Amino acid sequence: MDLYFIGTHRYDALGRVKLKQWLEHMKREHDQDPAFIAVESVEEVYQHIDEHRAVFKWLLVNNVSWGKNLQPDVLSDIVLGLGYECDCHQQIYPHSRTLWLNDHITRKDEIRDYADKSCEMFRVYVSSASAHTSSSDFSTWVWEWHIDVNISEGFPKQEDFHDREWAQKINEEIKKHQDGWAIIIVGADHTMNIEGSVHNRLKGVDGIRIAEIKILCPESLLSQYEGYRNAMEIRSSQG
Repeated sequence: MDLYFIGTHRYDALGRVKLKQWLEHMKREHDQDPAFIAVESVEEVYQHIDEHRAVFKWLLVNNVSWGKNLQPDVLSDIVLGLGYECDCHQQIYPHSRTLWLNDHITRKDEIRDYADKSCEMFRVYVSSASAHTSSSDFSTWVWEWHIDVNISEGFPKQEDFHDREWAQKINEEIKKHQDGWAIIIVGADHTMNIEGSVHNRLKGVDGIRIAEIKILCPESLLSQYEGYRNAMEIRSSQG
């Protein structure tokens, strides 16, 4: 089976737009729909995503200092971007099975506090914003923060438990299908070829071919992310 890895950032204000564009491209390129789409999310989050987004919007506007400054279209991009990895594919591939990678992993309190935690993360990523701030600005800022902090602190830490569970779930799902292709939507760092990553665990397994790894970071940061990625892979190979 051919696997297409899509590396995302869950707080990318344009992540939904970029993921949708890529999925539409894949729809045009393939005669058949994917056998399944594995996503780094929880089905319960998807079932209540509209409620989470409503709470998230209220928190951004009322509890974040720059929330009221945003233009309506920018605020909409950020709000609709919450949980985009769990519902963006549903309209394009309504008949493909969704494999919820974080089911039985994510704690109940994490699901309950999903909007609150996401709002707090935006406080970390963005210190100020104005009516002139664009969705592209937000997208760039969160990716820059991710790259800079992870390089300075020697990340990514090997999330061995999550990646191990994900690889097992994906392998079990692949066994239900004789051929075809599938999409894996996870955080960009999980697509790295480092010890313990879900990509590393699936690479080389009989019957699996890694057909593509697509990172959805801004074009302006792509070379910077690739440099960070290469550095992490070299560090992993050296133990």
